[in-house]
Amino acid sequence: MRAAILAAGLGSRLRPFTDHTPKPLLTVGNVPLIDHALALVRRAGISRIGVNLHKHAGMLREHLQELDTEIVLSEEPVLLGTGGGLRQIEERLGGDGPLLVVNADALCGDVDLSELIAIHERQQAMATLLLRTASEGFTPIWRDGEGRVRHIGDRGDAPADWERRVFTGIHVLEPRLLRALPAGQPCCLIAKAYRPALSRGEHFASLTWPGYWSDVGAPERLLEANLAALETEVRLPGGLRGERSGATESLRLVDSTAILDASARLHGTIVGPDVRIGSNAIVSRSVLLKGARVEPEERLDGRIRGADAEWAFSRTGKDQESR
Repeated sequence: MRAAILAAGLGSRLRPFTDHTPKPLLTVGNVPLIDHALALVRRAGISRIGVNLHKHAGMLREHLQELDTEIVLSEEPVLLGTGGGLRQIEERLGGDGPLLVVNADALCGDVDLSELIAIHERQQAMATLLLRTASEGFTPIWRDGEGRVRHIGDRGDAPADWERRVFTGIHVLEPRLLRALPAGQPCCLIAKAYRPALSRGEHFASLTWPGYWSDVGAPERLLEANLAALETEVRLPGGLRGERSGATESLRLVDSTAILDASARLHGTIVGPDVRIGSNAIVSRSVLLKGARVEPEERLDGRIRGADAEWAFSRTGKDQESR
């Protein structure tokens, strides 16, 4: 078994943070998103791993090379989409057999993917998808009572016994699906491989994951994911980094390299590496990314702040971005 982690997205919805940092290096619980994805793959017992790169490729490459894992890098000077990107990764990985695919920005709880792989192998499926119960704003995946995927996309005439689900971004697929795609050309895996295969009657299996999942594709979801990791019983694949202390509203997670003035007060806040918090500052339900600064007497609530970017939750429903 081999694995591919998709990490080449532009991260447009996560601006301004992705102006300076690749989306897979943004953190939840002080752990980069791609490290959470790698932890899922390793837990499944897979060591042959490929990762595609595009925006801020040098930063992501440097991070991956520091890890104690053999990773095959697949750089895309021109974005190849999910289909073209996976075809290139699979080719560079070499070998045969199914490919486990994980999206770096789809944050799952500490799920054991060995069950997904076992279903794929037992049913000899063309692809096996990890699904979640239906949520608004996501493309629906329709499956029958036996878990077989029947349709991807909106369908008003779906049979009564079909169940509506959404895709987590984690799946196992057979390489012949990818090898039928044009090499070196951008294309969408769903449009050019999955939907045509379903229309031919190919067998697509599925497994529904009842635990935590978040599409960390926008600042409000990045904030929500961090607070969920801090304040609830959510267990993330890569765990948390830093000292977690306090209770209820005073919970905090603080990296060992952060410097906090003794008079600063934190309420439900995650503090990343090299952060500095000044005297009498009050920070509530916020995330301070690597290198962030909080001035003396400053008040922060519902914010994500980095060294060179900031986002604030607005109760009027509008995001406020600065720097």
